[in-house]
Amino acid sequence: VRAEMQAAQSISFLGIVAGAAAFAGGWNWFRRVALPALALLALAMPLPAPLLHDATARLQTLSASGAQALLNVTGFAPVTRSGNVLIMPQYTMDVDTPCSGLQTLLTAIALSVALALLSDLPRARSLVLISLAVPVAILSNVLRIALIGVIGECFGATPAHNLHDASGYLGTVFCSGLLLFAMWRMGCHRLAGQPLF
Repeated sequence: VRAEMQAAQSISFLGIVAGAAAFAGGWNWFRRVALPALALLALAMPLPAPLLHDATARLQTLSASGAQALLNVTGFAPVTRSGNVLIMPQYTMDVDTPCSGLQTLLTAIALSVALALLSDLPRARSLVLISLAVPVAILSNVLRIALIGVIGECFGATPAHNLHDASGYLGTVFCSGLLLFAMWRMGCHRLAGQPLF
């Protein structure tokens, strides 16, 4: 109940800020300046608990099955899956809630919105960039889990756990690089008034 109350309060706060901004600056100013800022602010709102749990569970399953498929397709090792547990000949890995990739997904969405707002891309291509955040984040998490599995199978649990702790940061860097590459391929030349590359 508390999480739902926080979500309702956040939505109400966002509505009040939006109304005050439109009243103070007029519609044109609101559309050009305040609306993009409010879009970023909306990403900081806590998600309702049922939506959060459902998204986490779906991402866990998707990440585990994706990593299993990747490891099997590459022929690295035979991998079976029991729920969200990946079983290899020498290493077993549980894709638990922190490994679902939800934090990576939320970070990628926030980053893509910020990049779209700061870029010189047309609106349609900016929306494409934002929509790319979801597959980019999922791909990043699948690669991360598969890499941890490879390290665990080859070198044991301790190196795999050490990589697990650092791999979240690597995933964020990977997502950022892919989003910047996508911007460049879509014809973006300037970011915040500066050359993209």
